[in-house]
Amino acid sequence: MSFARTLVLALVAAALGAYLWLVEAPKIELEAKADFLLDLDPAAVEKLRFEYPEGTALEVVRESGDKWKIIEPLEYPADGKVIENFLTTVKDTKIERRLAKDQTGALASYGLESETGSQARLEVTSGGKALPAVVLGTATPVGHQAFARREGSDEVLIIPLLLQSSAKKQPLDLRLKTMFESDSTGIQHVTIEKTGEKIELERRGEEIWEMLSPIADRADTESVRSMLDSIATIDATAFFDGPSADRKAFGLEETATRFTAKRGDDGLPIAFAIGKEAPDAPAGVYFERGSDKQVIKAPDWVATKFVPAADELRDKRLLSCRLDEIRSMTWTTGGDTFTIAREAPGKAWTITPEIAGQVLNQRIVDNAVNSLVLARADAVVGDAASDADLKTWGLDAPSASFKVDGSNGACGSLIGAPVPVEAPAPGLQARRPAPRAFYVKNAGRSAVMRASEHEYSRIAMKRPEFVDSAPAAGASPDAPVPAENE
Repeated sequence: MSFARTLVLALVAAALGAYLWLVEAPKIELEAKADFLLDLDPAAVEKLRFEYPEGTALEVVRESGDKWKIIEPLEYPADGKVIENFLTTVKDTKIERRLAKDQTGALASYGLESETGSQARLEVTSGGKALPAVVLGTATPVGHQAFARREGSDEVLIIPLLLQSSAKKQPLDLRLKTMFESDSTGIQHVTIEKTGEKIELERRGEEIWEMLSPIADRADTESVRSMLDSIATIDATAFFDGPSADRKAFGLEETATRFTAKRGDDGLPIAFAIGKEAPDAPAGVYFERGSDKQVIKAPDWVATKFVPAADELRDKRLLSCRLDEIRSMTWTTGGDTFTIAREAPGKAWTITPEIAGQVLNQRIVDNAVNSLVLARADAVVGDAASDADLKTWGLDAPSASFKVDGSNGACGSLIGAPVPVEAPAPGLQARRPAPRAFYVKNAGRSAVMRASEHEYSRIAMKRPEFVDSAPAAGASPDAPVPAENE
């Protein structure tokens, strides 16, 4: 091939490449963009406005990052996730078909004759520039599509129905429903004031909570933690503003329960009031946030969680010591007393008094200790402030007692007795007996707790449950050792 011919081909190829790059590529890109209703980046949108044929409007503006605010018809924080999801829907809305003016006839046939259309008018501001407003009309007679047009054009566009249906929003749809965005970190003091009772709780260290009133006692750390963690999940199911917030009728004045949680860093407290049960569905209660007096309807679980009886927040653990702290345990049941002890974690357990022919089963002891550390009663049922009060619960003559000493001293001294079983009334057929229960009391507390038979059995264990028979003289050390209670 001659040099001249090669040069010509090269020039033609270069010209073709330039044409594709400068002419066809922008045209293809333009046509691809033209398939979408609006060319936008959700992250760059600064303002979103909805206008409706009935004369109402909604407008939200981005404050920063993912934080949005409603500015019309009221000022209130907006739910950024709802807005971002809607903007994604707008971005992904493709034009599936176009009908030119000479093909359409009257715009009224498509619900597009007015500025707002039959459904809504959507205005988007992005990067400081207002994008063409979109007017949304009726749904198409068949298929999951709807009619739309861009302001300034008589061309009727057919788009997926999703945008048309999701554009119809109420203020409730866009309002931020979460009442408190901060978590429970750093809360040191909690007060729950309700008619006839004031509950005060205070944190001691990282994991321990104490009840200061209505009685001084250890608090149930798990229950308190669960309550505080639930603060961040309180969401509104309805809002009441201005005259619609009838605090007296809602029970948010004299009879309200008032909850206050204070942080140790002297930050603003988390405060709210819980009023009456709301009569309409879904089930809920009236609620007022302390910081701005916003009144809402909250789910019914809020009253259950934040208006507890004091006894529900009292510690129900049978022991207060940790697993690695336990050094010795003494059981007294049926006149028999024995002690199992160890020098330190990882050391072997020993039993006293020793009995010839018996070997302590280390695995059974470890399992028992693990269970005891986790053992919990079902409920606090009362208080025995003195030895004389024990008789009320049958604890003046306990059926079992159990004492635990730890590396830092005594950490539990328990007594237990069965709950009396009521005899059926004369002439009535005896009902199926209820599960057996027991009263349990720790010497370091006034609280009397009701425990299941399973939990009670941990403090009423007997010596044979822990020991195996020693191997006979001359027996192989590898021979299996039968348990005494098998």
